[in-house]
Amino acid sequence: MKNSIASGVNLGAMQFVEFEGWRCAQISHGPLTVWITLDFGPRIIGLTYNESPNLFYIKPSTKGKVGLSEYTGYGGHRLWTAPEVPARTYEPDNDPVTILDDWFCTAESPLGLNRALRVVPRGDNQLAIQHRITNSSEESITIAPWAITVMRAGGECHFSHNSEGQGGNPKLPSTPIVLWPYADMTDTRWEWRKNCTVLKQSDDPNPQKCGSFVQPGIAHYWIDGLLFTKSFGSDGGEYPDFGCNFEMYTRHDMLEVESVGPLQVLNPGESALHEEVWSVKECTRQELEILRSERT
Repeated sequence: MKNSIASGVNLGAMQFVEFEGWRCAQISHGPLTVWITLDFGPRIIGLTYNESPNLFYIKPSTKGKVGLSEYTGYGGHRLWTAPEVPARTYEPDNDPVTILDDWFCTAESPLGLNRALRVVPRGDNQLAIQHRITNSSEESITIAPWAITVMRAGGECHFSHNSEGQGGNPKLPSTPIVLWPYADMTDTRWEWRKNCTVLKQSDDPNPQKCGSFVQPGIAHYWIDGLLFTKSFGSDGGEYPDFGCNFEMYTRHDMLEVESVGPLQVLNPGESALHEEVWSVKECTRQELEILRSERT
């Protein structure tokens, strides 16, 4: 089964190529290039800055494989739904995608949650990643869009703490830190700084995860002198996981940079939209430390 490309689609800078053993759509904008899988997904399986190696993690055991039946962790960037409910969150995305009006769309979901994403150039060095979840079932469903970017090993992720207390009151709390049951705050991969929380990726086999409501709506992953920045919503609303709009998770081979949208009740036929903006730039360790001291 091949992907279907609707007539009249504005392909723009899109090319169809093979990347890491898969058929992909390649989109380039300035120094950034992304690859979106066509044989399964939709997933953005690759991101490069100029001639850099792929910034994303690809799972070695599934690299280049297609036609799988169970849920498969290929790596790259994917759209899930929160809160985490295994039967729904881990719905397989192994079927070819359809491209319709620049949206890369999943096959019809047996669970009634059809996912789609598209890539929209912004400025000179930014890509807006737009996500859509549509309820095709006959019942209302409460979910939040959950966009997960799996970065390759060897880097560091951080988010800044909010600079003011609630409502601007310095006597009220400013930044929640949400922990998962396996999180260990004594682990040396954590750095609990005045202005930010840092999580380093290493070959330690024990996973670590935390989340927060990040008021600036910005998180960073630094690796090999490149700074990947993800911007996302920080508006009002009810968020899952004790109010998180951002989460980061690491294990021995990768680190996930995750944004979360507000919980929404989707009636039949309704959609939830969620946007991230990505950028990449060169960044020395000294520049990184200055950035972390400025709450940005």
